[in-house]
Amino acid sequence: MIAIATTMESECLWPIHANDDQYLFRLVSTFGWDDATSFCDRLVRDLEHASAACRRHARRRDAVEDDNVDVDVDVDDSNDDDDGDEQDVVGYDDGLGERFGSDHSDGTTIIRTTTLAPRDDEVDGIHSRRRRRRRRRRRRNQLMARRRLHERLRIARGQLYYRDQWKNTPLHAASYVQPPINVITGLFRLGRALRTHGDGGDGTVDDEWRKMGGGCDDCDAPIWATTSGDGSTAFLVACSTGASTSVLHAYLDEVEHYIERKWSHPHYSRMIAIMPDDQETSPLSGWMSFHFHELSMARRKPPSLSGGLGTIVGDYWNFACRALAFATPHIRPHSPHLTPVLVHRCASVADHCPAMLLEWIVANSHGAGDDDSDDDGQFQGEACAATADVRGRLPLHRALEVADTSTSRTFEMDVMLDFDVATDVESEVVNATMPSPSEANSSVTAPIAETVRTRRIEGTVMDGYTRPQKNRAQIVKTLLKWHPQAAATPFPEGGSPLVHAIGNGGSWHTADCNNGNMGLLQLLWMHAPEQSVEPDPSTGLYPFMLAATVSVGWRDRNKFEVIENVYNLLRKNPQLVFGALLPANNAV
Repeated sequence: MIAIATTMESECLWPIHANDDQYLFRLVSTFGWDDATSFCDRLVRDLEHASAACRRHARRRDAVEDDNVDVDVDVDDSNDDDDGDEQDVVGYDDGLGERFGSDHSDGTTIIRTTTLAPRDDEVDGIHSRRRRRRRRRRRRNQLMARRRLHERLRIARGQLYYRDQWKNTPLHAASYVQPPINVITGLFRLGRALRTHGDGGDGTVDDEWRKMGGGCDDCDAPIWATTSGDGSTAFLVACSTGASTSVLHAYLDEVEHYIERKWSHPHYSRMIAIMPDDQETSPLSGWMSFHFHELSMARRKPPSLSGGLGTIVGDYWNFACRALAFATPHIRPHSPHLTPVLVHRCASVADHCPAMLLEWIVANSHGAGDDDSDDDGQFQGEACAATADVRGRLPLHRALEVADTSTSRTFEMDVMLDFDVATDVESEVVNATMPSPSEANSSVTAPIAETVRTRRIEGTVMDGYTRPQKNRAQIVKTLLKWHPQAAATPFPEGGSPLVHAIGNGGSWHTADCNNGNMGLLQLLWMHAPEQSVEPDPSTGLYPFMLAATVSVGWRDRNKFEVIENVYNLLRKNPQLVFGALLPANNAV
């Protein structure tokens, strides 16, 4: 009776919002936190029950279809409907066709007949019919269970992946209004349930579910990887609107869960921490902009570094450290919270790390061995900017190595796991972004950032992608302010910083505007002008020649940008052209 009541209750409550895909979206948009959490939990429970029923019926059908199973074996037919078209043969004598006897006290003799015992071939036929009837019953029940599960999946998918006119999902809508942690975790649980039961817990649902539309592009991508109309992920929205640090940590925990389960690509999934929208606003930029006033007014060390004396800034510090480490898994130090390590992390994601975050980290952190009572405001960034890693790279070198390989327009496809290239991608792809001198000068045929990409996604449009050069230029400017000599320090593998900046698409002015803002090439030339007259040891080309070989078709950059780079580099050193023409004039 309990099972029947539960089934009836489930059947009665599900159709209430079956045709209202906006129900969950309205709940999270109107601060219906408790109702939204309860609704998500109900969807998850019903998915679990439907999936369990589907697996149970599959096991029963397999048991009945086994030819070695005896017909009288009980396979729990309590919930199966009997067709009633045939009756089991029960009770027969030892072969007597008729039996006479006196059953009354008055001596009246009556004749009582019994059913004749069937022959062996008749018994086999009866057993065969019973077996076929049971198989039909199993197939019908299994088909009904599958249809019920598919219907649950369809409804849950419609609720979780509903999009409004701005293509915001319920997760986006909740992130806009500083939600409590239980709402976000409830949406994440629903996403996990869709992934678990949509893939077919018994191995029989996946193909049919995808044929019914369960494998659409929007639903293959995790809910945290979906982007809105302006390219914003829900994590970016949460960071930019002041969501609590517990909510932000929940996002990162969910991504780690998908990576551990091999549900998403390990490298591209971690890019959620720095993935910008179409306006080139990254999660770190949005988070720092929202909390900058609060962080600048309360300068205290985190509790882990100040004996528990830190304020809420300690939570901000922990999130900033984790977000940077999340986006830079290739940096694996022994002490992840040391200031030089954090500076290297910021430089590694210079395109999407705001310069004020780099300055705040240096101002609110301390190096190894510092006393907790010291004045962190006096900590100088020169030591951090001059600290090299084990390969001899300075933070400036890391900032010039940056080569993005994903955009908000391809993020949903990038995070989907590719089993062919997922192995060891964390330790190989990011380190490969540092070009060798030969790679830096082969950009005429293949841009460095494009050769780094481990896989190409068919149909991806890359022409509209512009890297936020201005943000990276600010990071480089800050590092050069702390350590000007870095501009003249060559890379460990060879090549000057100017050569590497040219090979990675650096510009004389910032690429996002043409109003005279200094770009990477101008900053490096100001601190080390002699680098512009030194030929590249690998190709023998001068920097202005190398700038002329950079391809302009890979991204939608100003077609005059390359000309401007060549002109300014040559304008600073016109003797390079004169020296090249002088021998020819003498010969004439």
